Amino acid sequence: TERERERKARHLASPLKMPAAGKKRKAASTGSSGADVRVTRASTRAAACVGSTTPAKAKRKRANTTETRDDTTTTTATRPASKPRAQKRSASASSKRTVAAKPPDDGRKRCWGNDSMLSRTYHDTVWGWPCTESQALFGNMCLQLFQTGLSWSIVLKKETAIKQQFAGFDFFKVARFTGKDVERILQCPDVIRNRRKIEAVIQNAKVAAQLENTHDGGFAGWVWQHAPKDKRERCLATGKQLSNHMRTDLATKAVDRKDSDGVHPTASIHFFTLAAKKLGFKHVGETTLLSFFQAVGIMNHHASDCFAYAEIESQHKQK
Repeated sequence: TERERERKARHLASPLKMPAAGKKRKAASTGSSGADVRVTRASTRAAACVGSTTPAKAKRKRANTTETRDDTTTTTATRPASKPRAQKRSASASSKRTVAAKPPDDGRKRCWGNDSMLSRTYHDTVWGWPCTESQALFGNMCLQLFQTGLSWSIVLKKETAIKQQFAGFDFFKVARFTGKDVERILQCPDVIRNRRKIEAVIQNAKVAAQLENTHDGGFAGWVWQHAPKDKRERCLATGKQLSNHMRTDLATKAVDRKDSDGVHPTASIHFFTLAAKKLGFKHVGETTLLSFFQAVGIMNHHASDCFAYAEIESQHKQK
């Protein structure tokens, strides 16, 4: 009958299911052949797919349009087209990267420090200039410790925050730091958040405070008593600043090195490292303490044609 054919059509339009055995017998009793059933099912399925969209297309369509309906009108607001993914990545990367402008030429000959104003200021006022104040020496030792495994430019950018978190490098105050202070420093995003280095700074502050109270001349007197006596060890043997600061030649031990090349620790560095570790200083290897000696002016490792070299040598001769 007509009603029964409509019911079959609705059944065929539903998701495909394996018919039960009873339904097969009922279809056969109406006189419909198996071929007719397959043709009717295929045509119904094709009609149902006309004008439809895939789930992925429907999802994108819902994401790009929002419909607002009331009793009388229907409006569709389309979102602005988004940028391609590669373009987004390049835009975000360029916004994070800031290229420091090179400082203007002032006519001074420098062995390094012309890449940024921050680097130039450090070269002209700190690196290699004799420092004899205990708190400043301790602060520079802390910075060299934090620089281990990193570029010096990172330390320079974070120096202000590091100094602030460590009480202005006052080793008497830092020596009283506890585990809560360690956790506080680790939460600061502007410092180098390395737990071992932070704990080493606190331990070194305790040793520096003890030396300040017990040693003749304080912490500064203890540091400067390890300064090399021979100019061959204190200044660069070739007089030229080396671009490669990697320790590539380890055939000769530091204790046997009498000439300084600015890269390998010398005999004075070797004995200073032993003395520091014996007192309880942490995270102070020969390479770190070589950088420390260079920074605080115990060694004058400016190139001989750098303007700072002659001025620093004149200060050494006055001592």
